[in-house]
Amino acid sequence: VVIPMGVYSKTEILKLSLSGSSSTISDDGDIFIPVTSLDESVYNFKPNYIKMDIEGAEKEAIIGAKNIIKDFTPNLAISIYHKPEDLWELPLLIRNINPNYDFYIRTHAHLGIETVLYCKGK
Repeated sequence: VVIPMGVYSKTEILKLSLSGSSSTISDDGDIFIPVTSLDESVYNFKPNYIKMDIEGAEKEAIIGAKNIIKDFTPNLAISIYHKPEDLWELPLLIRNINPNYDFYIRTHAHLGIETVLYCKGK
């Protein structure tokens, strides 16, 4: 199933600003992209694995997958290197939604700058 939308906390249209090989949500952006939450779009599929590397929108996307995370405890692979606070805020957010996870952090790529939080259901 392909849903031609980005993932966020709710369904809306966001403005993106391009910067080199990445993009970021910005009121000054010149590209418009429709987004939706995982809860609104794929909840009934009962996902068992969610991977996110969405350029700093991971927190909003986790909020938009709150019911999936709470009800189905899918394994998660979440990038936590886009914003410094993601290192502690995202594990705490996930733990508050569903305490039935073991957490692991691993760095990838050259110089270990791509850091991923792995959440494995107990």
